[in-house]
Amino acid sequence: MEEYTSDISVIDVYELASGIGKEFEKVIDLYGAEAVTNLMPKVISALEHLESLATKNERENTLLDDLRNRIMKLENEKHTRAEERLKFEKELEQIEEDWRKESNHLLTVIAKLQDENKRLTTVIANKSSFEQDCAITPYEDVNVINQLQHQVDQLREKVKLQNIELNSKCTEIENLEDQIEHLNSNIVDLKRKQKVHASQINGFVDERSKLFIEVQEQRREINLLHQRLGIVQRENEDLAKSNVDMPDLRNKVLYDVDDPDRPRFTTDELKEILHERNELKARLSELQDELSLYRPEAPIDTQQDDFECQYNPRGTAGAGVYVAMRFPSNSIKKGDGVQQSIPSFFPPNIICAKSEIAVEIEPVEPLSDDELPVQGPIPFEPDDAPWKRSESGIRKLFRKLFIEPSVNPVRKIAVPTYFSSRTSSSSSPTPSATSNLSNTTNY
Repeated sequence: MEEYTSDISVIDVYELASGIGKEFEKVIDLYGAEAVTNLMPKVISALEHLESLATKNERENTLLDDLRNRIMKLENEKHTRAEERLKFEKELEQIEEDWRKESNHLLTVIAKLQDENKRLTTVIANKSSFEQDCAITPYEDVNVINQLQHQVDQLREKVKLQNIELNSKCTEIENLEDQIEHLNSNIVDLKRKQKVHASQINGFVDERSKLFIEVQEQRREINLLHQRLGIVQRENEDLAKSNVDMPDLRNKVLYDVDDPDRPRFTTDELKEILHERNELKARLSELQDELSLYRPEAPIDTQQDDFECQYNPRGTAGAGVYVAMRFPSNSIKKGDGVQQSIPSFFPPNIICAKSEIAVEIEPVEPLSDDELPVQGPIPFEPDDAPWKRSESGIRKLFRKLFIEPSVNPVRKIAVPTYFSSRTSSSSSPTPSATSNLSNTTNY
């Protein structure tokens, strides 16, 4: 049977696949993954076909080896049986030849005996010579019988020996058959073990390929980590070099320039602003006292009406600060809607009426929905109230002032959102101002 000189096994296919994988890695490192995107599936399919063909070739080779061994075994058995048959035939021929010789010898002896019997019959017929012949013939007959008996015994012994040899040969043949069966069972066990070992080898090869792929991936990850480590080391060196020229920023706070919530005042500046606000409030209370002095006294039966004053910034509508003030009802001219008896303390843009007094003081930002004014007198609040910790309106006002310096180039102090103009109000700073001072120091 013709054999292939270049048989390939599954292990060779896996080694070839690992070599192709290394070459693909080199190509990917040189030209990128796009260079082998279309080629990779074709190579994988070709390797899979090669693996299936290799496994099929191994199975066929094992089958051929089994068939060869079986044929050799059958041929050996055939040769041994032919040799035994020839030997047995030779032995039978020898026995037959011996039997023929003995039979021929016995036939000759029988012929002699027949002749002797004839002769004896003739002798008996001849009475005259009967006694002489009787003395001679018994002796010869005994000798012949003894010889025949001896030959028969020899033949029996030979037959016994042949039977013994035949039995020994049969026992040897049975022993050989038992050995052949034992060898066949051993061959079956060895084939089964060979298949198990082949499957284990295939599993080891698969595991080796998987481990090889994992090792390659780990090496790739290690290379990437080395690259990142080099980049980080260079960055650390650059940072170390830059830190040499940078000032020491320990125990210091950094702020973003674009952050609208960044602090813009120092504690001293806020104290100065609050002090200025308190002075203005004190000045306002003094002016209110002065206004009450210049106001004419109302008669006893004259009723006083409460007027609601609202100031609107210029160019705004619907937003402002409500100020509760008391004016005598007879000091208001109801015809043209302008109060003539209000002292000159108020600017000329104040318009008072029976229903409302519109006071324009200063353009300020409109209040949002969350900052609507609260109606009613302001109660005294503790300094540690939780709602005081939230961002105050003045904080927002200062922020808007300093975020938009182009809109309001001159720093202005807004009038308090809600105050009472009674004459009994004192000129001392209110507790809310002190609380605002304590809260704004958090800047």
